[in-house]
Amino acid sequence: MAKFCGNCGAQLGDNETFCGNCGAAVNSEPAANAAEVQSENPAPSQEQPKLISILCKLYKANKQCQAILDVEVCGASAEAPLIESCRKKIHAAFFGRQLSLKNARTVINDFRKASQNKESIADLMLYYVECGVEFTNLYGDIDERFYSSLESMFADFVMILNSMENDSFYRRQSKRIRAVFEDTRNIGWGFSDEIARIYFDICFLT
Repeated sequence: MAKFCGNCGAQLGDNETFCGNCGAAVNSEPAANAAEVQSENPAPSQEQPKLISILCKLYKANKQCQAILDVEVCGASAEAPLIESCRKKIHAAFFGRQLSLKNARTVINDFRKASQNKESIADLMLYYVECGVEFTNLYGDIDERFYSSLESMFADFVMILNSMENDSFYRRQSKRIRAVFEDTRNIGWGFSDEIARIYFDICFLT
């Protein structure tokens, strides 16, 4: 019975211990036949052109899909302009014609679907809180729902920050983080106390 190399499928001589074609060691067990080897390396799917067509349609039709595909294919080079776009949308949600915490949170949630980069997600969360603090310092005390939203976002930010492997991001953003703590000291509704409590949960504080 003819023997075949289990690595490349080439036919082997009866006494060969190494494949003359690819150099792989020959197992003592009966090697797979050529058909079996080929079945492990199937030809490219005939469905591939159809799949590419579907992806192209999704890319053109849906901005969220576009963002996800951009980040998946292009990586950091696509993420930087996406972050900047998200920042503009968050700012507009706070300082546009009408305050909308829902719109600002949606921007962050959509970004999290496109990217798993902890630092980028944390940056947008911190920016959300910064905008909220700036808003209330400009226009006075708002309401409990507003402050609860900022508190929960700051808590989520600190949770992600504390999960990072080192303090590199914290050191780069420490002034921004400290400013949130300091700029909330005179805000009511128990907001300043809660922000302080969350702030001192940061594991990188010295």
